[in-house]
Amino acid sequence: MKPLPLMLAVTVLAHTFLGLLFWFRTPVPTVHPRPPSASASTVPVASAPLPQASVNALGTAYAANDARSVRDLLLAAGLSLDSVRNTISAMLYEQHQTQIDALSQAASRTAVWWRDLTPEELQSESHSAQLDRLHEKIQNELDSLFPETNAASAHDTDDDPELAFLPPAKQKAFLQITRDYGEMIEAANLAAGRFELPADREKITFLEAERDRDIAAILTREEREALELRTSPRAYQLRSLMTGLKATEAEYRAIFALQKACETRDAELDVADTELAQQNLQNQIATLVGIDRYRAYARTEDTDYTSLQAIAERFSIPPAIIDTLYNIREPIAQTTQRIAHDPGLDISQKASALQALALQTRQQITAALGPEVTAAYLQQNMSWLGALEAGHVLSVQPAGNLLATPLRLAPIN
Repeated sequence: MKPLPLMLAVTVLAHTFLGLLFWFRTPVPTVHPRPPSASASTVPVASAPLPQASVNALGTAYAANDARSVRDLLLAAGLSLDSVRNTISAMLYEQHQTQIDALSQAASRTAVWWRDLTPEELQSESHSAQLDRLHEKIQNELDSLFPETNAASAHDTDDDPELAFLPPAKQKAFLQITRDYGEMIEAANLAAGRFELPADREKITFLEAERDRDIAAILTREEREALELRTSPRAYQLRSLMTGLKATEAEYRAIFALQKACETRDAELDVADTELAQQNLQNQIATLVGIDRYRAYARTEDTDYTSLQAIAERFSIPPAIIDTLYNIREPIAQTTQRIAHDPGLDISQKASALQALALQTRQQITAALGPEVTAAYLQQNMSWLGALEAGHVLSVQPAGNLLATPLRLAPIN
C-alpha cells in the first residue's frame, strides 16, 4: 500500500474507532423501519446502547492490537461485515506503520528516472519486495479473520485480466509461485553480477524449471494451455502483431499455434533455414488473416514506407506520390520475373536488363524526391533496389515483402 492511501486508511480507522466509542456510550433511540421507498441510512444503528463492559472490552482489544476481538465486538454491535473488514484492515496496516514507512523511504531512494540503477542500487530494490511481502502478510491475516469475504476481495488478482480464467484460489497460488521464484532468480542474477559462470546459469535454469513444475502442479492441462496463450514469452511477442491486425481471439489462437510450430522447427535449423522458415510463417499468417489486411499492417511497420511518410511531412509531398513510390516494388518485381524467364536473352543480357531496370527505378525516385533527399532515403531504405542493381530477381511474397534471388539461381528457360 502506498504511503498516502495508508495514511488515509489510518485516519479513517481513528475517526471510526472514536466514533464507535462515542456511539456505544451514547443511548440511541429505537429506529423504526421505513417504507421501501424511503431513503434509509447505510450507517448501522443499534436499538440500545452497548453495555459499558463491552465498550471497555473494545477499548482494551484495540489498545492490545487484538484484531480478532475487535472484529467480534464490532460485529456483535451490529456493524456490517464490509464495514468491519475495512476497519480491521486499517487497524492491521496501522500496526505496521513504522515498518512500512521505513521500507517506503528506502525504496524511494532508488527512484531515479534519468539512468539505469547501479548494482548497489539494485540491491535496495529488495525493499519493494519486502513491502510486497508485508502487504501480503497483512492481507493473509485479514483473509483469515474474514474467510467469507476472501473470494470477493481477490486483492491479488483484481487488476490482472490475463488470469481471469482461473479460480481466485489458483490465481493467488500462481502469483505466489511466480513472485517467490522471481525473487530467487533476481537474487541469482544479482549475485552473478556482470560475469556469469556456468554454475550461475545452471542455478537460474534450475529455478525456472522448478517454477514451471510448481505451476504445472496446481493447474489442469487445459488451464496450462490457457496460461501459455496469455502469459508465455510467445504470447507477449505476438501482442504487437495482434494489436496491429486487430485480430480476433480465434485468429490469435491459430497464429499462436503457427508460431509455436515454427519455433519448434527453428530449434533444429541453421541460420539461413531459420530465416526462410520465418518468411514462410509470415506468409502463412498473411494467408490466414487475408493478404490485403496483412500487407496493410506490414506497411505500417516497414521503414521503407514510414521514412517516405516522414519525407512527405517535412517537404509537403502529396500522399499519392508517396504511395506510388512505395508501391512500385510490385510491378518492378513482376518485370524482373519476365526478364529472368525470357528465353530470348542469355544470362549476360538478363543481368544488363536488370541493372537498366534498377537505374530507371532510381531515376523515378529522384524525379519525385530530388537528388539530395533520394540519396539520403536510399542509403537507409529500399535494400531491394541494391539487390536489383546487383542482378537479383525479385518476387513479392504473400506477406508483402520482397525476396531477392541471384540471377544464376533463378529458373531459366
